[in-house]
Amino acid sequence: MGGNCWSAMVRNGRCTELLSQKVSKEECCASNSVATAWSVEDMDAGTLFFWRVLGGGVPCYACKESCAGVHCGEGKKCVVRKGRPKCVCSPDCRGKNRHKGPVCGTDGRSYRTICRLRKRACRKKTSTLAIAYYGHCQSSCDRIHCPTGKHCLLDQNLTPHCVKCSQRCPSVAATGGTKMVCGTDDTTYQSACHLREAACHKGKAIPVAYKGRCKRKPQVEGRRHQHHPAVDCVWYSLIDLSFTT
Repeated sequence: MGGNCWSAMVRNGRCTELLSQKVSKEECCASNSVATAWSVEDMDAGTLFFWRVLGGGVPCYACKESCAGVHCGEGKKCVVRKGRPKCVCSPDCRGKNRHKGPVCGTDGRSYRTICRLRKRACRKKTSTLAIAYYGHCQSSCDRIHCPTGKHCLLDQNLTPHCVKCSQRCPSVAATGGTKMVCGTDDTTYQSACHLREAACHKGKAIPVAYKGRCKRKPQVEGRRHQHHPAVDCVWYSLIDLSFTT
């Protein structure tokens, strides 16, 4: 008769999350996971419920007592803490990027080093957290040093981002002049793609005022400010830029 296999030992040598029943210790511990645990007794449903829910967990034994044979995965390493092996985040910070000092993450937070950013990404189990640009997070592009090949761009919320401006926009011959748009900077662009490309190089978002070639505004006496027609007026976000961040 086998025992019970558990996903992890929670505290005081007890387990609550059941993986499988009526298995041997060898079968339960074959995965070499540092978290898996095993209990000797094969309990009936009633007894198992009592121990798991009311009794604080079933007494169990960790499959691994050392880091021997443990594979934690990329960016992690096995360490023994309180007599039990555990996989902890330990990213390799010896890569080609030799930047020293603070960096701004894509989550808008400043990190003292690249290594700290990578450790947080590991702990949060996310692949989207990366380096936005070098230095502390800023509110403008004035003091931002983007990685090679990227340019600083302010989005519609005036938040800086480092993006790649390289994008293949359709040629004038391909569009036939039918895709023209007028930007709020009173400049006519061959297409919305060309507008986004110009905005990227200028480092500032340029909303589309309306479709078509920009029209000359009549001078109205007594009015100092002119407004663009509210036709197809849109603010585009960084997602709409179609550039790689």
